[in-house]
Amino acid sequence: MYASKDTTLIVKELKNSVEELKKGVDYSHMLLRNGSKEEVDYSAVLVENVEKFLRAVFETKVNKLSGQQLQQVDKLIREIKTKDKIIEQIDNALFRLGQNFSFDRGPDYLILRSGLQFILDGKGESGESLREALKLSIDRFDKDIENWKNSDVVTEESVAHSYEDLCRPPNVPESHRWWWWC
Repeated sequence: MYASKDTTLIVKELKNSVEELKKGVDYSHMLLRNGSKEEVDYSAVLVENVEKFLRAVFETKVNKLSGQQLQQVDKLIREIKTKDKIIEQIDNALFRLGQNFSFDRGPDYLILRSGLQFILDGKGESGESLREALKLSIDRFDKDIENWKNSDVVTEESVAHSYEDLCRPPNVPESHRWWWWC
């Protein structure tokens, strides 16, 4: 499941997701085919943008990047950690993910949580202030993941998720305790 990917594409996806977060959730310019304004669920767009970002962070950390790519990734992540508006977007998205937790998406949540942890564990003091700003949402999200892991949905006979989907991937530290130990 976690085969090595094109690292240039991975870094580009992270850069694009950071740009989307910087723009914020202002999609009032979106039009339907008939030219009328579209009703947009801004909170769904927000969650989607944050999910893309966290997934991209995860991919940059589990794949082997060049030194130059690592520097670019670190710079992008440092930039995010200092923007109050983006931190607020991440906090709101985590809250909504916890609020709308779907057992069917369990493995996705493991990836998103690890993406978030990679940001929190990154270089610089801003990781601690970010952790404090997101504490309540992280606690709720962790509790939801733990409830999912302890539910009847996640068993050895699970048809919804493969065993591989639930196991901690290579290059993910043991401190990411929400993964299964396989």
